[in-house]
Amino acid sequence: MLNQIEAFQPLNGASRERYVEDLIFRFEANDTTSTEKKRAILMILCGPYAYVMIRSLLTCRPLNEVTFKEIASKIKEHLNPEMNLSENCKFAKTLDDMLRDRFFGGIGDEAIQGRLPAEPNLSFDLAPKIAIAAETGHKYTEKIRAPKNEFALIQQQARNNNSAHRTKQTMDLVPAMNGGGCYRCNDDYHASRCKFINEECHFCEKIGHVERACFTKLREENNTSRKTSRT
Repeated sequence: MLNQIEAFQPLNGASRERYVEDLIFRFEANDTTSTEKKRAILMILCGPYAYVMIRSLLTCRPLNEVTFKEIASKIKEHLNPEMNLSENCKFAKTLDDMLRDRFFGGIGDEAIQGRLPAEPNLSFDLAPKIAIAAETGHKYTEKIRAPKNEFALIQQQARNNNSAHRTKQTMDLVPAMNGGGCYRCNDDYHASRCKFINEECHFCEKIGHVERACFTKLREENNTSRKTSRT
């Protein structure tokens, strides 16, 4: 029964009270009590006019945080003056222009609001369709761009990991400065097999070698020795 609800069409003489009243009766008939489900059904079946209007009226809050009651109240505040007059008065062709301008003024997205005036022969029926298409296109573009950014980040991480791996491989092949085989401890085996790989040096306090194989200590001792010989 809920899928038989028609989209809200103000130009057909519909009023907010009758539309929401019919919706509430259908909720009762289908035992729909969840306010989240009521909100979802309204947003799916209300049609492009009401959907874009609701989004423009609630720009400061995500729709999933607004209750069905709040949405209905906002629609009433926004539409009732224009809709009640349009039901009993003969505006002829000016009604479309008045409602189009009212809709245009209620749009919260400046990009969409700036685009609509550039459309030739913009009517009240066409404006919501253009606004929805623009918003949908914007969301689709964001979804496309997000994976690209994630892929670029993954690539950068891979390059960093490869660089670190190459550096480690190079260091593992470098012998200690005093002629030993392992630059971590000066013992006679490859550095990749050294048990001091996670050891903290007591001299420079860096991880990966012991004091007897410390490059910093050896360099300072060499500098001290050269200074002593000069004096």
